[in-house]
Amino acid sequence: MEQKIGEQLRILRESKNISLSTLAQKTKIGVSLLQYLESDDYDKLPNRIYVRGFIKNYASILNVDEKPLIATFDSYFIVPEPIENLKYAPVPGEAKKNPIPTIITTAAISGLIGLVGIFLIYKNSQKKLNEIIKPEPAKTAKVVPKKILLKKEEPKAPVEPEPVVSPAVISTEELFTFRKNEKELVEAYLPKNIQNAIVEGKQNVFLFAFKDAAWITYKVDDKPIKKYTLEKDKGMMLKGDEIRLFIGNVNSAIIFLNNHPLEINSKSGVKSLIFPEKNKVKYKIPFFVFKEDGTVTTSDETN
Repeated sequence: MEQKIGEQLRILRESKNISLSTLAQKTKIGVSLLQYLESDDYDKLPNRIYVRGFIKNYASILNVDEKPLIATFDSYFIVPEPIENLKYAPVPGEAKKNPIPTIITTAAISGLIGLVGIFLIYKNSQKKLNEIIKPEPAKTAKVVPKKILLKKEEPKAPVEPEPVVSPAVISTEELFTFRKNEKELVEAYLPKNIQNAIVEGKQNVFLFAFKDAAWITYKVDDKPIKKYTLEKDKGMMLKGDEIRLFIGNVNSAIIFLNNHPLEINSKSGVKSLIFPEKNKVKYKIPFFVFKEDGTVTTSDETN
């Protein structure tokens, strides 16, 4: 049986004596995401285009050819075409059976089809004769639109769309809420010096990786885009009038806005955030577009 991409990657990594934590540091990908990749758990990974990028980074660090690995990954999503008429495939030895019953059955069916055909021809001729005798219908008679008939006669099978590299839509959903157990989380994860360092009138965002490493991409105001791997038990502070943030392995981190912990839900493990939240109508989600060559741009730069 052909090995899946995750198993291939794990074997390659172990053959070079590289640990997951070391690989996470070099690829800037969280340990949990690498574990999901090696176990082929695609439901817990981000969009397919990002996973292809993970595999390329993985192959680059291991110094192996990425093309066969990408091909194996892409083949996982190819649905084989169904083989038609399998139920009517010939059975070995079937030709040796007595052909006489088959001939009789075929003749009976052919005769029946002939009688049905004669009846239909007669009925059709009677219909045409009635149409000749019957006066021409008025022009106001109801006519089914041609395009509806065409749509019914030639239905098109749904085609799965390719992953979209560019941003999709402007978000109207709520990106985050505030947690209820604020006091406990502040005492546990928000240092006193950070609490006292917020700037009034600015967006003060503090991130702390308490479960595992998280990888983030962010842009503060008009400053350049930056990428950073936030290791476990580490924190970082961002301040500005507007902060755009894309975080992977988001469930392993806690985020504070102006000293208030945020409640963030993400099934895929990645999340796009913007502060203040009202500014989300200015951009398309995701706020950052990750290209195959490793570069990153903002959604407004791709328009």
